[in-house]
Amino acid sequence: MFVGHYAAGLALKKFEKGASLGVLFLAVQFVDIVFFPLVLLGVERLNFIENYTPSTHFELEYMPCTHSLLATLFWSGAAYALFRWVWVKKNSVAVVIAMAVFVLVLLLVNVLNIFGPLQGESKLALSIAAITSYLLFAGVAFWLDKKRT
Repeated sequence: MFVGHYAAGLALKKFEKGASLGVLFLAVQFVDIVFFPLVLLGVERLNFIENYTPSTHFELEYMPCTHSLLATLFWSGAAYALFRWVWVKKNSVAVVIAMAVFVLVLLLVNVLNIFGPLQGESKLALSIAAITSYLLFAGVAFWLDKKRT
């Protein structure tokens, strides 16, 4: 599922070539980055259910602070206000080619996420793994953006 988030970031890059790909990757995953700490704090909830859907082993039970329409509008407005003054470089062919290699990695991780076994029922472990993955992917996107010529 998360590959769809990154697809939106890659598509948005086409419309705003000056936007940092790393910032776009953080933006499209932002509500999920906020979601997992809120799960750990007990504000939002998820339940582990093996094979709950074809693409996940958990049920997203309660998430009004991150995934509701009102919350999404709030987070989008906050992100707009925060990043309005961020300056970024122009796009290049080299980064587009590098991103196509990177997209294959994202697709592989997504396939492993969908078809892999349930890796335990620790909300802490899931939260750490999810946030680490989101930040790692954004870090690679920042690095790719810096390699533009």
